[in-house]
Amino acid sequence: MNTNQLFWGRLIAQWRIYQKYLKFALNDHAVIAALFLFVATLFAYQQLLQNISINRWTRLALILVLFLSLAIFKTPATFIKPADAVFFLGDEAILRRLWQRGVTYSMILSAVIQLLLVLALWPLMQVLLTNEPFNLLIVTIFFVGAKLILVYIRARQTSRFNQVPNAPLMDWIAIAKAEGERVARVMGIFNFFIDVPGVQAQFRRRLWLDHILSQWPDQTKLPYLKFLLRTFARKEPYFSLWVRMGCFGIAVIFLTDGWLQTGLLAGLLYLFMAQFVPIGFSYQHKIFDRLLPVTLKDRQRALHRLVGPLLGLYLVSWLALSAYSAQQLDQNWLIQAGCLVFWSLCLLFLYTDRMTANMFKRRKTRAFT
Repeated sequence: MNTNQLFWGRLIAQWRIYQKYLKFALNDHAVIAALFLFVATLFAYQQLLQNISINRWTRLALILVLFLSLAIFKTPATFIKPADAVFFLGDEAILRRLWQRGVTYSMILSAVIQLLLVLALWPLMQVLLTNEPFNLLIVTIFFVGAKLILVYIRARQTSRFNQVPNAPLMDWIAIAKAEGERVARVMGIFNFFIDVPGVQAQFRRRLWLDHILSQWPDQTKLPYLKFLLRTFARKEPYFSLWVRMGCFGIAVIFLTDGWLQTGLLAGLLYLFMAQFVPIGFSYQHKIFDRLLPVTLKDRQRALHRLVGPLLGLYLVSWLALSAYSAQQLDQNWLIQAGCLVFWSLCLLFLYTDRMTANMFKRRKTRAFT
């Protein structure tokens, strides 16, 4: 078998799968929100360049961001499948060449992404560190080269047997497992927007949340709410999504102000809701969902009781930090805060109800056709 055909066949097949689910993630509303956030981020970046303080703390923060960028896209793609270790048992050379092609492809892709990240930070480096083009070029080459080395080291560590580090043999089972985990992480992102077959989200019990969940109101009135609460607390994507969007909102508050800040926070709230609302359909294929039964109104009320406090915590923390950052509460700040609260209520009651009704309608249509 030709190694080139095998490599390009698996690469094209994988990107076709990504393209298939990408249209569900990048729907019309998500594209508009992402475009709005991108333009607002560029404007906020321009303001940051004009108003940033030049001291050792800001320089240290920039250097930390540069080194943290090395942690992005450092997992190599090998395109090795679990059955390859048996299928190519008689000719391991093909499998080795496939692994080399995959690692080379990953190194090139990671280097390009690292280059774009460093180039995006060039204006900030010119303000805080140096304005010499030669020095900027040296920094860029250093971080791109470091990313290449990190990806290769990661690939070699995965391929070696732990018991015999210097052995020429390669641990194909570990390589296939790492490749499966890498693909699962990518598909897990698409799983926020649509149920991807074969993708199983990770569950982890957080003991410190058990007491908070037990005190959550309306669990006796809405039995479905109890299941949604456990899903939110223990299913990794939803809880991490809530924490991640909260951190993004805090960063927006300290980097922007005025209506730009309000628009970015509103965009983050929409992106959070677009990815979080599918939690209401977590049990649509379970048998008890048909035996209880859970009506559309029950599902909508349960989502209101779950999402309402989560959005409330966002608003309380964000508005408190915004007031502290503004240092004075004028009429414009009150109007912006009111708009943010009104937008949150629209997302909570109108958006969730519409999305839930559409999903429930499609489910009934599929069940009887």
